Amino acid sequence: MINEFGFNWREISVDYVKKCVGKEDLMCKYGKEFFFIEKTDVPPDYIRFDFLINGSWYIRVN
Repeated sequence: MINEFGFNWREISVDYVKKCVGKEDLMCKYGKEFFFIEKTDVPPDYIRFDFLINGSWYIRVN
C-alpha cells in the first residue's frame, strides 16, 4: 500500500484493472509518470499500452 496525492492506494494486477475500469478510482505509476482513471459512468476509450503492461497499478482505498 502506498500514499500518493492524499489517498491510500493498494497495488492490483492488470487482470483486476480490466474488471475495475470505470467502476473504481485507479492509478498507474510508470517510472516518474502517473496515469489516473477515475470512477465514471463511461470507461475510457483506451489505456496506454505501455502503462498497462509495464506500469504498477493501484486502486484507491478509503
